[in-house]
Amino acid sequence: MWPEADKTQDLLDGARDGDADAINRLMDRHRDSLRRMVQLRLDQKIQRRIDVSDVVQDVLVEANRRLQDYIASASGMPFHLWLRQIAQDRIIDAHRRHLGIA
Repeated sequence: MWPEADKTQDLLDGARDGDADAINRLMDRHRDSLRRMVQLRLDQKIQRRIDVSDVVQDVLVEANRRLQDYIASASGMPFHLWLRQIAQDRIIDAHRRHLGIA
């Protein structure tokens, strides 16, 4: 289950204003949900080679890097869906790299 949207929006508002603590709390509050998602979707063979936490960390670093673009866009995509898309891209990359899937 993903964190409540209202609290997430409050943190996004803080991030929009440049509040570094709000950005850290935003990423931290989604970490467990991301971890569960990655653990469920990452092939077991790959999980023997790379740690789920490493994938989650990569997702959070990428999300942090792209956060201002997300905030500036008027796409209306909920934050947790945006994070899930980044995570899915990382999972696909891991499958390609470790299983040779194109």
